[in-house]
Amino acid sequence: MDAIILQILNGLDKGSAYALIALGLTLIFGTLGVVNFAHGALFMIGAFCSVTLAKLLNLSFETVDPTQKDFLGNPLKVKTPYIESWFGPEVGATIIDWSVPLAILFAIPIMLVVGYVMERGLIKHFYKRPHADQILVTFGLAIVLQEIIKFYFGANPIQTPAPDALSGVASVGGAVGLNIAYPIWRLCYIAFSLLLIGGAFAFLQFTTFGMVVRAGMADRETVQLLGIDIDRRFTIMFGLAAAIAGLAGVMYGPINAPNYHMGMDFLVLSFVVVVVGGMGSLPGAVLAGFLLGILEAFASTTWATTTIPGINQIIIYLVAIIVLLTRTRGLMGKKGVMEDYSLLGLTKKDLSLLGIVAILTMAAPFILNPFPTESAMAQFNAGYPDLMQKFVIFGIFAIGFNILFGLTGYLSFGHAAFLGVGSYSCVWMFKLLGYNVLPGIALSIVVSGLFALLIGVITLRRSGIYFSILTLAFAQMSFALAYSVLSNPKFNLTNGETGLQVYADDPQWFHSANLPDLPHLFGLSMRATHRMTLGGWEFQFNAGYYMCAIIMLVCFYLAIRIFRSPFGLMLRAVKSNQQRMNYTGLNSRPYTLAAFVISGMYAGLAGGLLSAVDPLAGAERMQWTASGEVVLMTILGGAGTLIGPVLGAGLIKYFENIFSKINESVLHSWFGFLPDGLEDFVITIVYPFVGKGWHLTLGLIFMLVVIFLPGGLIEGGQRIGRLFRGKKASKAGKSATTEPAE
Repeated sequence: MDAIILQILNGLDKGSAYALIALGLTLIFGTLGVVNFAHGALFMIGAFCSVTLAKLLNLSFETVDPTQKDFLGNPLKVKTPYIESWFGPEVGATIIDWSVPLAILFAIPIMLVVGYVMERGLIKHFYKRPHADQILVTFGLAIVLQEIIKFYFGANPIQTPAPDALSGVASVGGAVGLNIAYPIWRLCYIAFSLLLIGGAFAFLQFTTFGMVVRAGMADRETVQLLGIDIDRRFTIMFGLAAAIAGLAGVMYGPINAPNYHMGMDFLVLSFVVVVVGGMGSLPGAVLAGFLLGILEAFASTTWATTTIPGINQIIIYLVAIIVLLTRTRGLMGKKGVMEDYSLLGLTKKDLSLLGIVAILTMAAPFILNPFPTESAMAQFNAGYPDLMQKFVIFGIFAIGFNILFGLTGYLSFGHAAFLGVGSYSCVWMFKLLGYNVLPGIALSIVVSGLFALLIGVITLRRSGIYFSILTLAFAQMSFALAYSVLSNPKFNLTNGETGLQVYADDPQWFHSANLPDLPHLFGLSMRATHRMTLGGWEFQFNAGYYMCAIIMLVCFYLAIRIFRSPFGLMLRAVKSNQQRMNYTGLNSRPYTLAAFVISGMYAGLAGGLLSAVDPLAGAERMQWTASGEVVLMTILGGAGTLIGPVLGAGLIKYFENIFSKINESVLHSWFGFLPDGLEDFVITIVYPFVGKGWHLTLGLIFMLVVIFLPGGLIEGGQRIGRLFRGKKASKAGKSATTEPAE
């Protein structure tokens, strides 16, 4: 717990600077609509205000001190600060010691003037110019200010120590049982930032001036029509924003010695904060500043930097990229500011679906273990890594197949060929480069995509049953090649029935002795259970499962985007009436070929992941029965639906791994409470449907689904939902008819 609180304090420390600069940036953008790239220079100027005041307070004059003599006996000349001669040695020394806090009073009028001159002299001429012009001119101004500081103060950092009374460490959290030693000045900086932020919000919220400014931010023209000089108030706000940035720099000096490039360093990070919080949102800028500061602090821990070297340097920028690509208006930005609402480009319904799948996938190790280990029902638990990996890997396989079959209606019985090609490609990457799974997975996707392109160009010349037979033929031909021809010593690409695996004499050019001798991701073994200690908590996780799960979620998200895109609509048109589509002059071949290739790449990715968690590739993955299995998964779950194939894949793999292990002894333990004769009768009836006969159960379920639920499990769920909604509606209707009219 101490370690977690310490990292939070470290994050609040730097996050305070981010929040203050971002607050000023947001004030300027919200009032004037200006993207001010010179705002970081204001932070730098504030820091050098404390440097300047310290120099002024240390101005000295020379006097002869008769009490101090050199080795010849001559009196020495000593320097005495003017401030000490004016106020006395003790008071003068105290004033010099407290130069940084006193610099607040020194910096406020300077920063107000600098802000006023900057706005009136330059920025006001760019209000109606494009944002690109504003960025360029303020960026140029930042360079000018930076070089001026460099010219007068030099290129080296200048130390500005905190007062002696505030330069030590304090014990934090003693009242709640914690024992954290933390620098006092950093705690003061956090408290100062909170006071400054609170004061700014109070000024805007509770003063007449602030209310007018907020009204002007919302509707500038209306405020001007009321006869209020909103431009003058906005100029004052620019000065206040400059003062906030300057004061942030003043107090940050003892934490990081002022230097001429500190403004640029914090500017980029502060714009990231503004974007993440939401352009124009003051609470968003403050919240994002503290959150990103804390995130950066945790990314700087030894565990994080060892697991992903350099993550502390890129984490904030990575967050900015994700936000800009998914939710441009940020965490708290208003709708219509910088974007129309669209998180990850999904509608609210699709986003909810993705969220549900993500929660279920991430929590699967707990959800799939509902029965205690000692319980007789524990064998129905499915929360162990090998089985969960199959759930998500074959979910990827089914999602990809659904893009082809569910959208176009083209039923392929050859997708196992791409699964096998992906598996072989990944193992070959292990043999040549090393056990890092990322290059292997990447090669699996590329090679399977090229193979799918080759087969698709040929097979898509036909449709219907002919297309299915062609793909089946190619899959069986691929199986035969992998099983016999390509295992010939002349080629030895697949190692025949033994399967392709990694041997000690393989090159593995990039393998290091410090890395596991099994597939791994950044040193995390795919098959091992890892422990992560964070403060007082210890977490256990299987890296192989969570890697596959995250990839499955990405694949599911991409499938949603494909389904909702114009490309997806064209594929639906192919399925609905391809002949009519051709009559309109649209060539359906490029669309179906693209769907076939994408589907093949999904299958190759699934094959690569199978090898990533178990570095062995065999020809059995290319048999037509494997292709039939993915057809079963898709139709059982609901072809053409988004989540159906994932459910179908999970159900079939569950039956395969759980129901297939139920034998007679298990059945006797279940039905042992029955009389002997009845027990044997029940077991005789049930046994053909479990154990080795689980395929019988699967076949019957599949037939029932095709006959009575063509839409699969999803359609069944929808029917049940409509049934319950219908009952509720009928009850509501009856109660309405029985109520007397008023």
